[in-house]
Parts: sequence; structure tokens; C-alpha cells
Amino acid sequence: TFRKVPNRGMERATAGGHTWLKANLMGPTWCDFCKEFIWGARKQCFRCTQCKQSVHEKCIAKYKGTDQEQCAKAATAVGGTENSQKFRATRADVNRSDTVLEVFNNRLEFAYGSVIHMKKASFPLTSITVNALGHKFGVEVQAGAKKHRWYFKREDEFRTFLRTIHSLQGLPSSSSSSSHTLPTTPTTPLRRESSDFDVVQSMKTQIEQHKAVLKPSDLNTLESYEKLYKKGTMDDVQYQQKGKAVLALAASRATAKPVTPRNFLNFKASTELVDKYTYDWDKKDWNQCAIEVKLDMQAEPFAEGTMRLAYAMLDMTQSVGEQDCVAKVWKDDFKEDDPQGYYVDVEMQAVCQAIAKAFNEHKPPKEVSFVDAYVIKRASSLALPPHRELMSVEKYIPGKYHKYNNNYGYVSVSDRNTPQVFSHFSWEYTKGKIMVVDIQGVDDIYTDPQIHTADGRGYGIGNCGKEGFDKFFETHKCCSICQYLGLKELKNMKADVGGTVIPAGRSRGSAKPTTQFRVSDFCKKLQPRRGSATEEDLSCLDLSRKDFDEIATHFAALDGESSGEIEVGDLVRLLDALKFEYTVTRVDELIPAVDKNGDGMISFMEFLLWWKGME
Repeated sequence: TFRKVPNRGMERATAGGHTWLKANLMGPTWCDFCKEFIWGARKQCFRCTQCKQSVHEKCIAKYKGTDQEQCAKAATAVGGTENSQKFRATRADVNRSDTVLEVFNNRLEFAYGSVIHMKKASFPLTSITVNALGHKFGVEVQAGAKKHRWYFKREDEFRTFLRTIHSLQGLPSSSSSSSHTLPTTPTTPLRRESSDFDVVQSMKTQIEQHKAVLKPSDLNTLESYEKLYKKGTMDDVQYQQKGKAVLALAASRATAKPVTPRNFLNFKASTELVDKYTYDWDKKDWNQCAIEVKLDMQAEPFAEGTMRLAYAMLDMTQSVGEQDCVAKVWKDDFKEDDPQGYYVDVEMQAVCQAIAKAFNEHKPPKEVSFVDAYVIKRASSLALPPHRELMSVEKYIPGKYHKYNNNYGYVSVSDRNTPQVFSHFSWEYTKGKIMVVDIQGVDDIYTDPQIHTADGRGYGIGNCGKEGFDKFFETHKCCSICQYLGLKELKNMKADVGGTVIPAGRSRGSAKPTTQFRVSDFCKKLQPRRGSATEEDLSCLDLSRKDFDEIATHFAALDGESSGEIEVGDLVRLLDALKFEYTVTRVDELIPAVDKNGDGMISFMEFLLWWKGME
């Protein structure tokens, strides 16, 4: 029996002995009939007024007959009554021979918290395993062949859940106490992996043990990893690997012998042929060629970082004196990292070179530069592990190496002006889209930078997004060079004591650059093809992947020759397909705005830039 309410659809129904009413769901819910997820934003399901089961509207008709016992049995199974709104779990609700917990209506309330995401399930008391998930305060409960994942709002709810499981397992079979008191120490230990809380505490214990050998930069790096882990960017394994790598490096640094500079001309290594991949910034494309190199892989690494090892390499295609290079490869602890990260690092260095060029046009007291980098791929006949086939290579820079800042607000003790000003400049020059951090190198020749983007997309796991911006500005103090460059002063001025300052005669904002930031210079030549844009491109264009794919699909439908361009006459059809509102008189104004070079053709990139109001 169904009753229709005008303009609101079905609101009430009876079927299979149940009385169904349309209801709102407060969290993720699965249908009690078909076990599929219930989608929707408002009044997504029908709920029985007695047994409180939640089902799809389409599943109501599948309840056959009018037997009231069906509803009564369901109500008894979950402890529901006609007037019950919540199911409370107490020791009296537990039957040792039957179940440990019964979850009803996706909400199980404990004495000190509530679960926000649960599947309706019941678990036998024996063979229960609780495993921590990568999600903060998430657990996976396995009973026999069944697995169920539960997620909690807060840590106290997570802890209460575990204590409840422990206490229930320890109850005698005749116990029927109704007390809500939960013991702080479990009577029966559970087999489970460490929770997020335990992982962080374990790492903090190890940090305390290594405190004597850790530098401020190490502590800042570890804090950065902890933030990324809690945010969900890293999983348990990555967090532990990266944290232990920092601790191991600090320990080895404390006991290391003085390093004798490598004599690049006198190491024993045979010549091998490798593929060299270089990135052309102007064409936004990769070039490949074959070169001969000598790699000193048998000796100790030339240098060592948190995640990579550096080996001496000779580029035999260069003249003597220009052959010295450093080849970097992931450590074994990080061999699962995406090999494409090598290419991302090279592209990131090219972006930094472009920003450094703009910085130098302002005629700062000291100019900066980033070394050229490229990727080599060694021969497959060497049967190397996947993480050893690729290496990133850059020219060797003689001199004392310094790390001036990192990607999470750390500033070196020297607190030099130029590196900090360059990071500030990169953010202002790109109009808040990009910030170059992790500045390190010899004097003002930099290498291995990290880029933050406004939305946190692209440029590897070190991209902390807006949080990275905030951390930089927490420790950055503007100086007279920031004033000279016309940068926004976001904190109190730093006194010019012992640092680089602007020359006499130069005033605030007197720098006159010739190059302005254009989004088109920092994006690849995108093609109208779904999935063709990288995360770096989407971040720069401020486009979601869904929006990009939609525009690309409609653009490609009008690009019959697959040339990446459409005729000006097709602009109206494209705007109609994208449901863009315009007037007939405005079309004449739109055409020159989109077709900037006036050749009668509109490229895909031209349209994207116009669509987002960029240049």
C-alpha cells in the first residue's frame, strides 16, 4: 500500500509486515535488504517505524506478504522497539554465545562516544581481530571470513570502542550487568596492528632517543612528516620509513668520519650507454638521446640525503672539466615510490629556473640560479631493480653545501636574506599559485627544491599546499630586499644586521622587471583529450579534473582534424555545449578575447586560459 504526497514523491508505505517512512540519513548507510550503499543528499531511504531497518525505495516492493512476525523478528534481532530511537550497547545487550556487538541504524552509542560510520553487522565472540587502518581512528574488525571497517570522529571514541571490545570478551557467560563502566585495561588482549596514535607515539619515543644527534632541520622534517601522516598524505609504512631514514641519517652523521672530496677522474668504472631525458622548458616537452657515462656505483655514495643516495658520475660526452656529475637514486627503503617522481623532480627544477630568471631581472644584490637536471635510464640488460633503473643527474657543484630552509617553515641558523627572499618572491610573482622552498646548495647555486601549490596538487609528496605557505610565513621576516622588490610585508621588518641589503640609491619597489607571470608559460601544451593534464597543470589552471575532461570532450568533438584547434565559428557551439550563458551581441566581443592572435583559429590552450580568465 502506497500513499503519494503531491510534488514530494512517496513518503509512506507498508510491505512485508513493515511500516516504512521516508527518512534522512546522518552518515554513510547500506541497505538492509540488498546490502548496497544508499546514495542521496536528503531523505535518501525508507526506515521501518518498528525495527528501524533502512532500505532503498526500490527494495520495498521486494518484501513479500504482510506477516507482522517478519518485522517483530527484525526488531528483536537488533534490540529495537516501536519507540526506540537509538540502540545503546550495554553488557546486558550481549549474549556471549551469540554476538559481541550488534550494530543498528549505522550508529552505536557507547558511554563516552559514538561511531559515525558502521555497517550493520554482528560478530561471533571468538576469533576477533582488530586492525588499525591508515585512516585516522579507523579500525577493521575481522570475525571469521567477514571484515567490517569502522571510522570514529575522535580519538576518545576510538579508545572507548577498543576498551568495550576488550571488556566484552572478558565477560563470564552468565554476566548480565547493565553497567556502562568500561575498564581502562583490557582483560583479554586483542591481536591488532598499531593505531595511528601508537605509530606517532612510537616515532616520538625514537626521536627522544636520538635527540642528542638531531639538528633543528631534522626535527622540523620529522614534524613535517607527522603532519602529512595525520593529514592522510602518508600511510603507516611511508611515515615509519621516512621517519626512520631521518633518524638513521642523523645517527650516521654523528659517527661519520670526515669525507674526502671525490676525485672524479680517478675512480674505477667501466663506460656504459644510457638513455638521457632532458626537459625543454620553452617547448614543454621531453627530449631523448643516448650518452656514454661512467658510474661509480661500487664505492660508497658520494653523499646521502633523507631519501636518496648520490654517486659520482662522469658524462663522457662533455669536455674534461665539465664531466663531473652527481647521480641520485632512491634508497631501498623508498623503492616503492613512483619512478615517475624522477621526471617530476626535473620538471620542478625547470619551473624554479624560470622563476629564478624573473627574480634576477629585478637586479637583486645577489642573483640566484638552479643547476640543470636530467634523468638517465640504465640498460635493461643489467637486470637492475625498478627503483635503480632510473637516476636523476645534475652537474657537481664544488664548495660547502648548505640547506637554507625546508618545506615546513625551518630556517637555517645562518638565516641568510637571499634564499628567504627568493621563496617569498616566488609566491608573490606567481600570484599565490606557487612557492619555491627547500632552498639548498652552494652559495646561491641551488638544487633539489620543493614546490608548494595553492591547492596542494602536483610536485610530489613534499607539496604541503596552503599549509606550507602558512608555515613559511610563520618564520619569514621581510627585509630591505623584500621592500626593494615591492613584496608585500606580512610581518615585522627584520633588522639588516650582517646580511645582504639593497645597494644605496635603490628604494622600495624600484625594481623594474621585464617578465610578467603568465599561466601559459607554466603549463604544458595541453591536448583536448580526457586525462591528458597532469596534476601540476590542473593546479596552475585552477581546474578540477572533472571540469577539464568535460571541456576536453566537447572541444575534441568540434576538432574534426585532431589538430588541437577549432575554427572561430565553432566557438558558439562549444559555449552551448558547456552551457555558457551569453548574448548574441556579446559573441562579437568574445571572439577577439579568445582568439588573441587573430588567426581565425582557437587553440585548446587559448580557450582554457580564456575560460579561467588567465593569460
